[in-house]
Amino acid sequence: GNLTMQLLEPILINFVSIGKWNKSLFTGSWVSTNLFGLSKGEKFNALVSPDDLQFIFQHKGISIIPTESAIDIKVDEYNEVEKKVKLMNSIATKLFLLLPHTPIKASGFNLKYQITNQIKENQYINELRNKIKQLASPNLESIGFKESKSNHIFNTIITNIDNQGSFDLTFNFHYDDKLVISNNTFNDNRATATKLINGQK
Repeated sequence: GNLTMQLLEPILINFVSIGKWNKSLFTGSWVSTNLFGLSKGEKFNALVSPDDLQFIFQHKGISIIPTESAIDIKVDEYNEVEKKVKLMNSIATKLFLLLPHTPIKASGFNLKYQITNQIKENQYINELRNKIKQLASPNLESIGFKESKSNHIFNTIITNIDNQGSFDLTFNFHYDDKLVISNNTFNDNRATATKLINGQK
């Protein structure tokens, strides 16, 4: 029955803010003190990708990836997701408070799910499969649906489509204004995604 249905969990949760960020501000000491809020003895990790000298700062299952055009704050470890999501939110909030003059184009949350062909009894997923069938083409790379809500745009994006009924599904909650995120914003978005993906209206 429905009660035993395994709840689908996201394989990716992140917050992205697109704008003219001053990447040079994001030094190890600035990030660790101001965004992660580390005290003296606490540790964080930094990764550097050689191609574009891109820094990735990691702490407690969260990565901060600053570039000139966007800041990406993503959940890396999917145990104790609640804690990680709280941290992601608090970092995003600090970012806007500390750098209020950054010109922001858009901000938003993404939740990405991997849909396998084992998932059969889910009405919402089956509706999406029908849409994929209608557009059936071996060249089909992605399908997007756009829905305007009162204060954001809700995008549903289907990628990695195969002909066996598997695909990746991303819910993108896109905010145009300089959203100073309250914890509730993402929690509301996440509740919407969870209901939808698990076939509850």
